[in-house]
Amino acid sequence: LSIAIQIAIALVFLVAAIDAYYPAACGLGMVTGETQGASPKTICWEFWLNRYQALISGFLAVGAAAVSVFFLYRQTRQADEHERERNRRRHTAARAMLPLTLSAICEYAEGSTQQLVLLLERFGSNDVLDEPVIEQPPAVPTEAILQVRDFIETLGSVESRQVAQMIARIQIHIARTRSDFVTLAEDNPRSEIITRLNVIAILLDAAEIYARASMMFRYARQASDTLPAGPASEDIHKALSNAGYHDEDPLVFAEIERRFRAR
Repeated sequence: LSIAIQIAIALVFLVAAIDAYYPAACGLGMVTGETQGASPKTICWEFWLNRYQALISGFLAVGAAAVSVFFLYRQTRQADEHERERNRRRHTAARAMLPLTLSAICEYAEGSTQQLVLLLERFGSNDVLDEPVIEQPPAVPTEAILQVRDFIETLGSVESRQVAQMIARIQIHIARTRSDFVTLAEDNPRSEIITRLNVIAILLDAAEIYARASMMFRYARQASDTLPAGPASEDIHKALSNAGYHDEDPLVFAEIERRFRAR
């Protein structure tokens, strides 16, 4: 609005200057029969309007376009601000639900870890397990995953990638537990050789899910405004301990260092 006022003031000053100057510059001696009896100012204005009507029309068109652009820009800014405000409200709501969502994910990872620990105990001193494995994996926290998806939509590009890695790890873990050794129905068992290293890899997937979710609790509880980066090896050790794994298997430690030491 201030720009429109400035334009109007400039036009007023321009008209006043023309009104004061142009009677002397019009050449008042050029009075024809058609203009006899008319005032000098009237003659001057008619002369200049006839002479520069195309230029005046151009200026008026540019002015109208400038006003249209200004109000379109203002409308666009208002729409952008409304969208940003809507996104802030969505982010606040999603963040408020995040502690419950993370708790469900941690519970899933903990249940999977405990199941894998029992499976590791069946190996004893062997590196392979060739007896049938029939297990019912923990229920997938579908609702929690959907809530995390909604939360990701309110984040920036960097933060969204960090949180999306947790969802990707859950998807990989579900696929591995189902395809590698876990069956979903007892009447359809799978009998194949399962290696200790394979189970350890899946165990560390569960630990990474637990670690990523637990590391986000400070952000979810408004204790921090920064989302954490990926877990390091010490975070995986802590996650395993919290999820119920307390053994000191050298193969597990070596795999942890291999996968997470560089982070």
